[in-house]
Amino acid sequence: MSISLIKKPRSRMNEKQLLIAEIGKAKASSNRQIWFIATIFLILNLIIITCALLYVPVDTVKSIQQLSPTKIPQTDFLKLSIPVAILFFGFAVSFLGIKRLEQFDSEINQIRTYLSNQLLEERKITLQEREKFGEELTRNINEIKETIKTISENYVSESIDNRKESIEKYLAEFTKNTDIAIDNINTMLLPYKWLEQKKEEVDFLVNIRTAGIAKERVEQFNSENKKDISLKIAEYVVQQKLSGDPTDFHNLSADVAINENKPLAADIIDLGLSFFPHDINLLADGIKYHSESGNFTRAGELYFLIQEIEFSRWNWRLFVFVGDYLELIGKIKDAMEIYEQYKQYLPLDERAYSQPALYFKKSGKYHEAIEILEKCLQVCPKCEQAAFVLSDCYLKRGEYENVLTATDRSLESSADEQPSVNQSSIIWNKALALDAITHRNISKYKALSTLENHKDELIAKAKKCITYYNLCLSMDDCISVFKIRGPERIKILKGIMEANNLSDEEIDSMADKIKSPMDMINSLEDLSKLKELFDDDSHEQ
Repeated sequence: MSISLIKKPRSRMNEKQLLIAEIGKAKASSNRQIWFIATIFLILNLIIITCALLYVPVDTVKSIQQLSPTKIPQTDFLKLSIPVAILFFGFAVSFLGIKRLEQFDSEINQIRTYLSNQLLEERKITLQEREKFGEELTRNINEIKETIKTISENYVSESIDNRKESIEKYLAEFTKNTDIAIDNINTMLLPYKWLEQKKEEVDFLVNIRTAGIAKERVEQFNSENKKDISLKIAEYVVQQKLSGDPTDFHNLSADVAINENKPLAADIIDLGLSFFPHDINLLADGIKYHSESGNFTRAGELYFLIQEIEFSRWNWRLFVFVGDYLELIGKIKDAMEIYEQYKQYLPLDERAYSQPALYFKKSGKYHEAIEILEKCLQVCPKCEQAAFVLSDCYLKRGEYENVLTATDRSLESSADEQPSVNQSSIIWNKALALDAITHRNISKYKALSTLENHKDELIAKAKKCITYYNLCLSMDDCISVFKIRGPERIKILKGIMEANNLSDEEIDSMADKIKSPMDMINSLEDLSKLKELFDDDSHEQ
């Protein structure tokens, strides 16, 4: 149906186009025929004239003369008149024929123009019919699509419903069978339920074949704050008597000691000594952990073994730990002799000076400690620990200017990837010294009635003090006691400055930014921050 609708007007158009083409061909053919006939007729006339001139008989000429009312002489003109008359007659006939053909040509042109106009109209009508047919075809196709969509949806919906019912039945049956199977499995596993308590233990102990592997696992669980698992791994190493190199046992014992289990750390070192009985680092670790855990008998045995080793083979760890052990058991003289040997064999190691100085500091003998430490600062190029202990001694003696000098030297020497002193502690001592100097100067100038003259100096000193307090509190290794005392000291300093008419906007702004732990507790929405604030101090000096 659609094909006929499209092709029918197109057929009529083709017929008219063919007719116009045929008319054009006929016109061209008739023109050619006219000119062909005229040319032939002309040639024939010429031939007739020539023949008349040459071959017309005399009798014929005479008869023509007799017929004429006048006497025409027999001349060549008479001979010529006959073919001329015939030629004239031929031209007349040809002219009439050509005129007729012109009329025919004109009619053909009219017919051709008429057919062209008709063809143009047919084209317009055909275009409209095509547009209408296209719209109708599009509408029919859309109707068919909608019908197919509706039928498909209905079919799919019915199929889904049928499939859903079968799936639901299958799932219900599968769930029932699964529950039965699970119940059967649980019944079969009841005698082994006690193994569930050991599943984590089995997991973290898998593939631990050496002390080195155990050390890596302990470091991992320490970083995840799973100290109980770390200790179980260390106990496993001791129980199974796993082997390793001296460094593995040294590092593993250090990781265990961080978890405050010195006896277990000592057992790990003893295991290492069973493989490497003359290792200097393991002997030093053994005497340290056994003495700190109260096992002085075992520490004494190790000390006896250590005495057989020449001092030239001792390292800093052995000198320091043996000295600590001798101090713990009260053999101070022997400890001091060890420190003297330390200075002799390792003269540039600051611990040869800081160790005896620490003993004198703990004993309250600050003068002796300062004397040793000042010498250390002259001898040792890097002496962060000695300079820090010296700053502590000067603080105790109230020599605050010397505290600033000592802390500067300690900060200079602590420019290291692994400093031996808590960095926030050095900054704290510097802030305390500036705090004390500021208060002392306020009192001194106030007594001399020159407080107003030194206002700028005191404000600058207070700003510097608060800056160091802020720096200390912002450091990652800041210990909890500083977090509590620092904001208190800043508030006190601010109050003293205001009480003496030395207030300053910048000081007020710096002080207001500092929040004390109690201020933080009052504003906490998450109590977990309280735990972070009072975490165990792993960086205590």
